[in-house]
Amino acid sequence: MRDLLLRIRASVPQFLSWIAELHIANQGSARQVSTIASPKLSSYWPAEVLECSRAVVASVVPFPPVAEYGLPEFESMAAMPMGGITFGDMYFLHEEHATESVHFHELVHVVQWRELGLEGFLLTYALGVAQNGYRQSPFERVAYEAQREFDASRPVSSLLVSVQAHARRQYQETKDLFGQHGLRMDAR
Repeated sequence: MRDLLLRIRASVPQFLSWIAELHIANQGSARQVSTIASPKLSSYWPAEVLECSRAVVASVVPFPPVAEYGLPEFESMAAMPMGGITFGDMYFLHEEHATESVHFHELVHVVQWRELGLEGFLLTYALGVAQNGYRQSPFERVAYEAQREFDASRPVSSLLVSVQAHARRQYQETKDLFGQHGLRMDAR
């Protein structure tokens, strides 16, 4: 586990650079979600979330070169067919899956990124996937659970607050695990 934690932590600068380049390359095609949100989507998320989020609909959903970053165990995710993926405040939807439901799911991730920051999200998300697999990772599990409620048109109690609180708890668990292995989450 210690080796994985060290490799995940060491890869963060590469991911941050890749994300920054991805955002620059897609700024022209990214649309502010508040301008495309349906009334249903707007009823679940506060205006500030929709205003700070940007969506890109594409024929290919981008994925970082994880093996190049020393994390070959995440290669299976790169090969998965994805309906969407989020990097910071920008998310990407495959053109065949650009549905209201997938927008909702990716907005859960935007809130998680905003709550933890880029580095905190990357470390927490990666560890969750490494320990539990993609679908059962904590951030995906909460996003899929909320998405099911959204799809069924059931209200999600305190959606924003609960997603933020869950993200903070997962971050603390990740920080604790780093500490159990004599490591800090940052490279200092």
